[in-house]
Amino acid sequence: MSPGGTSEDSRIARPELVLVALLLSGAVVTDLILSGTVVGHLGYLVPATLLVVLSARRERRGSAAAGVELVGRCSEIADGMIVLLRPDQTIEHANTAACELIGRDLESLRGRGFLDELVPEPNRAESREALRKAVAGEARSVRLESRIVTREGEERVVRWRWTGIGETHVVGWGTDVTERRRARAEFLQRAALARLGEMTAMVAHEVRNPLAGIRGAVELLGERLPESDEGRSVAREVLTRLEGLERLVDEMLLFARPSRPTCEPLGIRPLIEEVWRLVERDPSFGSLRIDLVGPAANLVADPVLLRQLFLNVLLNAAQASPAGGLVKVAVEVDRECHVTVSDEGPGVPVELRSKIFEPFFTTKHHGSGLGLPIAWRAANLHGGEITARFPPSGGTAIEIRLPLDPVPSPGAG
Repeated sequence: MSPGGTSEDSRIARPELVLVALLLSGAVVTDLILSGTVVGHLGYLVPATLLVVLSARRERRGSAAAGVELVGRCSEIADGMIVLLRPDQTIEHANTAACELIGRDLESLRGRGFLDELVPEPNRAESREALRKAVAGEARSVRLESRIVTREGEERVVRWRWTGIGETHVVGWGTDVTERRRARAEFLQRAALARLGEMTAMVAHEVRNPLAGIRGAVELLGERLPESDEGRSVAREVLTRLEGLERLVDEMLLFARPSRPTCEPLGIRPLIEEVWRLVERDPSFGSLRIDLVGPAANLVADPVLLRQLFLNVLLNAAQASPAGGLVKVAVEVDRECHVTVSDEGPGVPVELRSKIFEPFFTTKHHGSGLGLPIAWRAANLHGGEITARFPPSGGTAIEIRLPLDPVPSPGAG
């Protein structure tokens, strides 16, 4: 018998594993006995979650099974997500926190492939390698940040810590860091937009005056030419192109230096209907239809800024939709006004989705790439936000959240 009361035979020769479940906040681990093996007298505090280490000698058969059982039992009192995978990377167990985030119950997940079912394609190779390392025991735990797809098609960013249980299972503890990442991305975006806005305003002002001079000269030349002269049609074409450049300059200035909101009471549905009448006049959209549903929401906002917002969002949906397609607009009101604009287009490739609100980014052959950034800025100036969702069935859903009363953002004015 050794001084600590543990026989030489029962002493742990090599801790093979383990993990790593997460239990009671701030508890002390002492004398944990698993399958007759004393892990015992660890005597340290874990500040956020109790770390349960399931350790067993390689020689002791059944210890991994006991570890699997313990993880399943204990996972329900953990703060974060816990997912238990079989050797083929199918799901054996997911705790309530994981099921709630994913939006599915355990029975619909059990037996499904974790990677194929929940992890988007760009993250699968990295996740597969992390799971392989965990099962092979190449590291006590493998840390990884990847995305998972919820039942609604939303992608959430999860920080994982994977640990193998023998050679039979791998268990992952996940923390949803989506909002943290989103807040950081918004902070960086605001800083980048501020710098870009200064540069854009400078360029636009430098270009605007020369454009006005060129337009005046071309108009004068065109008027002096006979109607039958070929040069007159060339002058008209030049003027058309100049109008396009002037619109681009106006958009650049609108994006770079938006005005402070001048708010007044307005109805959101009449405003959307008014903007849609402008959109449907464009013959290039064919017989495009709109399906506007929801209550007659009233709010206090700047009508000019909201027209710009909805014009850009509806134009974006119309341009993405097939001829004769349907643009769906759903209005909901609780403590805020929520408007979702959905199209029937092909959607946006996964690798480009994070860029759609970036200035000057566009997947179209024409356009400035400022439509959605201007819409984002208009929502932000009201203390709201605009985000994109990409349903598995296809298309894009732009979700706009606006306060019923103005709550100007720090960047307003």
